[in-house]
Amino acid sequence: MRYPRVLGVLLAATACTTALADWNVGDPHVMHFPQVDKNASGQLAYDVNVSLAPGLRHGWVADDWQASKTTAVTGIHIWGGWYDNHRRPGAGYTDHGTFQLSIYDTAPTGGPGALLWTQDFTAGSYKTRLAPNSAATQWLDPGWPIPSNFAGETYQINFSIAASSAFVQQQGQMYWLAVNNTVDVNGDGMIDMSDIMASQFFGWRNTGLHFGADAVHAPGTSLMLPPTAPPVTGWTTLPDPDGMPRFDMAFVVTPAPGTLAAVACFGTVLARRRREGVSGRSNGPEPTRDDRG
Repeated sequence: MRYPRVLGVLLAATACTTALADWNVGDPHVMHFPQVDKNASGQLAYDVNVSLAPGLRHGWVADDWQASKTTAVTGIHIWGGWYDNHRRPGAGYTDHGTFQLSIYDTAPTGGPGALLWTQDFTAGSYKTRLAPNSAATQWLDPGWPIPSNFAGETYQINFSIAASSAFVQQQGQMYWLAVNNTVDVNGDGMIDMSDIMASQFFGWRNTGLHFGADAVHAPGTSLMLPPTAPPVTGWTTLPDPDGMPRFDMAFVVTPAPGTLAAVACFGTVLARRRREGVSGRSNGPEPTRDDRG
């Protein structure tokens, strides 16, 4: 019967679109090129603190990209890790905290300009995937030139954005992605010294692939639960701790799980099913008209 075969295609396609919440090398993207995790290529990498800035303020880090096509940005993926592997899911603790992502245009003088889009992602509204650790990673606090050895596991953080609220990029234009993470460790509805002392900070990973301007950092508002106002001024270039001339962040901007990725994935499923249908018909002959009733 053909019905199980059709059902199999539909179920596989559904699983495929779900899996596309993650991003793998070779998957669709809508930027100049994906800026993948430097650690994955076997090079020393840095996790840059996007949780805490000097003066007990929110930490923000931003990097630029060029739109490769005009489309809604419905997927953003970053790499990074938690300070000293301090992740505390479970009873009495939030899991990974709240991420704030913001998109800016490019200022005439360079760096982030006007704020174009911002969205909060609370725990449970984004997907975290453990990624390979291929080399050493160190922790970097912006404004402090000496890194520490308190970085831990590598994670890919995947944000899916509804088309109705997504930012629409214009082909050829330069934009900046800014990232902040806030964790209310004990879940008491506020950010206080007990949260800070828990060192539950997220570090955005750098990349070995360079494009456009160097990454920048800026202090945000005083520590509080999101939503908070992203910084509009005060951006400062992030120097490379190793003295290299460039420093960029690991991220990719995608339409996934959206049109390009879903079409590509569904096409792969159909092609696989067709091959199986040609080479693996082992359930007997096709039913005759009488057999079909």
